[in-house]
Amino acid sequence: MAILAVSLFFAGCPTDDPQPPKTETEDPNTDDGDNGIPDTSVETPEIDLNASQLLDAEYEVGVDADPLVVVVVSKANSASYTYEWWQAENAVDASGVPIDVTTADFTPPTGVEGDYYYYCVVKNPDAGTQTISRIVTISVVEP
Repeated sequence: MAILAVSLFFAGCPTDDPQPPKTETEDPNTDDGDNGIPDTSVETPEIDLNASQLLDAEYEVGVDADPLVVVVVSKANSASYTYEWWQAENAVDASGVPIDVTTADFTPPTGVEGDYYYYCVVKNPDAGTQTISRIVTISVVEP
């Protein structure tokens, strides 16, 4: 009888875990927003290097440049991607300033002589993931 009384006592005590117990219908491999388990169904954008047009190039001042184009490989779901082109300070570091182009393609200007470095940040806003393209060098030279 004493054991039964102890069992009933502990069964009614609150636990330190404020989370409600999981039901059998919940999938433990997906994140429902409050269980701390990563959502394995999210998609990080993957740039298709064969289909994308991200080649270094040289143009004379004032000659129209070919557009730089990022193509994303679709994986598990049909995510909605956002694009943001940046101008980097050099060909190595993906740091710089956004250039106010938010499409998958960007045509670099060729009005001023110099070396310019561009890259694209592709984001999956639903998943909070992103990928950065390679840095492309565009050299603009005097004719």
